[in-house]
This record gives sequence, structure tokens and C-alpha cells, in this order.
Amino acid sequence: MKKGYVLIYTLILGLIILSIACNGFILEEKRRINILKYKESELNCSYNSETTQFLFSEMNAFVNKNLTSFDKLEVQRLFSHNLDGNKIGVSDYCIFYCNSVDKFIVKERCSDKIIKSEYYDYNFTGKKLNYIFLYSYYSKGD
Repeated sequence: MKKGYVLIYTLILGLIILSIACNGFILEEKRRINILKYKESELNCSYNSETTQFLFSEMNAFVNKNLTSFDKLEVQRLFSHNLDGNKIGVSDYCIFYCNSVDKFIVKERCSDKIIKSEYYDYNFTGKKLNYIFLYSYYSKGD
């Protein structure tokens, strides 16, 4: 073989390898973008902070109406005797008091597969119930 043809074959082979590598990187980037879009669509919850504030105000009204003294023991007594009335909201988005952990929980169904639970501690300043965000927990739905 002549020297010129070896150089041409090397360049062609190098370009083929380079194009295969570039296509591999492009495919991986497209896969990553699709995974991120899927994750965002699955975790995208339709309710916003205004809806959560509305649930808090409804729970505050319920607690203020049913308590005589404002402390944690009275809250535990109220919700331990009133198991059916401690849930405010609809089935997809509600707030309720959990006796076992002594916390308020805002439960939101983000999709058919994912349920988001936000845990809130609470305290009182005067007759006002204050919610303190602790953490969010994601679990699989039904």
C-alpha cells in the first residue's frame, strides 16, 4: 500500500469511531433528559402552598372551636376521642392529626403511584396553633 492511502484509511476509520462515540454521548444525554422529565412529572404535585394554608386555617378553626385550654395534652385528648373528625380536606389532599407520632400530617397524592406526606410539629402562642415543618416523606401509592 502506498503511504497516502494509509493516511486516508486512518482518517476515515478515526472519523467513524468519533461519530460512533458522539452518537453514544448524544443518546446518553437524551436518556438523562427523559429520566429527569419523567421524575419531574411524577413528583409534580398539583396543590400549592395556598391550598396548604387553607387546610391549616381550617384545622385551626376546628381546634379553636373544640378546645378550652390550649396545650399539647388537650390536642391529644381532642383527637383521640374524635377519630373521624380529625381529617380535613379531600381524599387526595388532606390534613390530619396522627396520635402515634403527635404530629399533624399533610398528605398529598402526587400521582397514581406516589404519595407525599409532610410532617408538622406544633406549639401554641396564646390561642393560636403554630405549625412547624419537620420533613417530607414520599411513599408508594395503592
